[in-house]
Amino acid sequence: MNPDIRKLLDDIFVAERKYKALQSQLEAFRRDCRHKWGSVVYDPIVTQAYTIPGDPPGTMGVDWRGPCHVPRSEKARWKRECSECGDVEYTFDTKDKVERIPVFYR
Repeated sequence: MNPDIRKLLDDIFVAERKYKALQSQLEAFRRDCRHKWGSVVYDPIVTQAYTIPGDPPGTMGVDWRGPCHVPRSEKARWKRECSECGDVEYTFDTKDKVERIPVFYR
């Protein structure tokens, strides 16, 4: 094998091992962190509207499909970040708070 290629492969192997070691060290820090969460931020997942062009003209048949518009969609999501370790958590779950107020008609 070409010595330059062999050296690159060895360097990649060493770099991958170092990356994995640093990654596990970061996970340990985040696992042991006492987490000081910042404010909760609304961070929705937005899919922009688009149009599926459909089949080209002249290809008529029983299974012909015309253009189809797909509307914009938004999935509600919230996130928070720890100011100590930089860990970010996302959630889609919410609790509904219902407040009943009595109404008098007199």
